[in-house]
Amino acid sequence: MEQKDQKRPPVWLLAAWASLIFFTSCFFISIDVWIAFIKRIVPIPAVQGLFALFWYHWGFYVVKGWHATEYAVLASLLFLTLRRRITRISALALSLVLAAAFAASDEWHQTFVPYRDGCLRDVLIDTSGATLALIVWAVKTRRG
Repeated sequence: MEQKDQKRPPVWLLAAWASLIFFTSCFFISIDVWIAFIKRIVPIPAVQGLFALFWYHWGFYVVKGWHATEYAVLASLLFLTLRRRITRISALALSLVLAAAFAASDEWHQTFVPYRDGCLRDVLIDTSGATLALIVWAVKTRRG
């Protein structure tokens, strides 16, 4: 009986992660709506004020950091899924190409979502996250 590769994630996990990225890009939540939501769940005025101050100043970076993280995870799942099927270098390259293509297609998709737009900057941020993750995997899986 063939033993299942424990280091390769199930394909459904990759599909679920890609679906999560797509699903979250189907909506627009303004800063004011986000802060109002937090105010409802955190009834402490001082915390509400600090959160609003933080979010108005740093929210952009949090959101873009999340973009990079989403695509770092996507690229990692792609690499782990592909690396036992094709060569390591091919898996790294194909993972980057697929993650970048998914980022571009997701930005294009956002041009159809009310109050959202697609932008090259986000494709570059997403692809940077994927690239950083794949550099880590390249170093981690290097032989010798």
